[in-house]
Amino acid sequence: GSNWPGAVSQWLDESFAAASQLPNAAPPSRAVLVQRTKPLATKVLCKVRGVEAPAEAPKPLKPVMTRTAITRRSFRPSLAKIQTVDCETCHREYSHKLGKCPTCFPPERRSSATNADCKTQEENRQAVLQEWRNIESAPVSDKEWSTIQGYLHVAGGTGGVGLIQRPKGIVAVKRCLPEELFAQRLAQALGMRSVDMRVLEYFSKEGDALRSWCRSASMVVREDSMAMRKVLKHDFLCIMEFVTGVGMMGMEAHNFLNKVRETPAAQTDKDHSQSLWYELGKLMGFDMLVNNFDRLPLAWTNEGNLGNVMLGSSVGLVMGIDQAANAITHPDGLATYLRRVQRAVRESLDGAGPAFNSVQEAIFNNTGIQLTPDELRELREGVHHFVKAAVEPKRLESALRMVSEEVKQCFGEGLSAPKVVESISFMISKVAEAMKSELEASVNA
Repeated sequence: GSNWPGAVSQWLDESFAAASQLPNAAPPSRAVLVQRTKPLATKVLCKVRGVEAPAEAPKPLKPVMTRTAITRRSFRPSLAKIQTVDCETCHREYSHKLGKCPTCFPPERRSSATNADCKTQEENRQAVLQEWRNIESAPVSDKEWSTIQGYLHVAGGTGGVGLIQRPKGIVAVKRCLPEELFAQRLAQALGMRSVDMRVLEYFSKEGDALRSWCRSASMVVREDSMAMRKVLKHDFLCIMEFVTGVGMMGMEAHNFLNKVRETPAAQTDKDHSQSLWYELGKLMGFDMLVNNFDRLPLAWTNEGNLGNVMLGSSVGLVMGIDQAANAITHPDGLATYLRRVQRAVRESLDGAGPAFNSVQEAIFNNTGIQLTPDELRELREGVHHFVKAAVEPKRLESALRMVSEEVKQCFGEGLSAPKVVESISFMISKVAEAMKSELEASVNA
C-alpha cells in the first residue's frame, strides 16, 4: 500500500540498531548505510515490477593526490594491523613496535638545542657583531663574491639582514622592495645622508654567484645557514653599506645622548656642526614627506620604532635606516594624512603641540631622555628647514622624475614597480603641496 516507505524506513532503523549491538561491530553511519543500499534496493524493486534494472554508472576515477591534497589521515595506519603486547609490570597494552612499555619506560624529551647551547650561540653572535663594528664597510659596487670569508644573520624587519665579511670589509644583504629603494634614492636627492645601496636580481649571474659562495662560506652561528638562505631567496636583494652606531633605544642610547649633552658644541666633529636634535628633526621632516611611519610618531598615532634611527655612526650623527615610501591610495585616507602633516608643520613653526608631544613621549619611553626646551626647539627647526627646502617645486619634481625612472629600471615589471612608483610620486606631490600651503599660511598670518 501507500505506507510502504514508512515500513521500509522502520525496518532499516531496526536492522541498523540490531547490527550495531553485535560484538566487534563497526557499522557505518546511517547516511552511508542508506547510500550503499540504493543499488541493491533498485535491483529488488525492478525485479518485483518485472523491468530491467538500469546499468550502474561507472565509478569515477580517483583524483591524483597532489602534495597539498594529501591529508594527515592518508598516513594513518589501519588499527587492525597494529599488534599489541601486555606489559608484565603494569599490565597495560602497548604496540609491539615500541619494544618496551611507554608507561613504565617513558621516552626522554628531546630538543634541537639546550638552553645552554642557545645562550652560547647568542653570545657568539654578539661577540662577532662587536668585533665587526670595528671593520669598515666594503664597497657596495664590488661584485666579486668568491672572496667571502664568513657571514652572520641578524634578526629584524622582513626576514632579517645578512652580514657578509669580505677582505675589503663588510656589506649587508636583505630583501629589497621598490618602496625602500624609492625612499633611499629620494633621500639622497634631497640631501639626506642615508645608507648606500644597490639592487641585485635573483636570476642574474651575480645573484647565482652570491648564493653559491655563501653556501661554501663559513657561518658564525650554526642556525644562520637556513636563515641566510631565506634572505637570499627573494626576487630582489639590497646590497647595502654596513653602518655601525647606536640604535635609539635602550641604555646604550641613553648613555650616548647624555654624552652628547655633556660635549660642548665647539668640541664636536666638524662634520657634525649641526646639533643631533636638528638632524633628527630633518629626518622627521623627510619621513612625513614619504609617509615613513616606522620611526618617530610625528604625523602618526603609533608608538614609533626608534630602532630605525642610528646615532653616532661613522657617516653621520643621525641616520635613518630601514625606511620606505608608503603610498596612500584611498582619497579619504590621504586627506586625513595631509591634515596631520599640516598640523605637524604648523607646530614646527608655532611651538609644541600634540604631534611633538608624541615625539617627546616616544623619545623618553625608548631612551629615558626628557627633551629640554632648547632641544625641542632644535627638533622643530630641523623639521621646518627640511620642509621649506624640500617643497621647492623644481627641485622636488626633478628628484621625483629621476628616482622614479631609476626604480622602474631596477625592478622592471617585478613587484608591480611601475604602479607602486606612480602611487608614491602622486602622494608625495600632494604632501608637498600641503606642506607648502601651510608654510605660506603661516607667513601671511
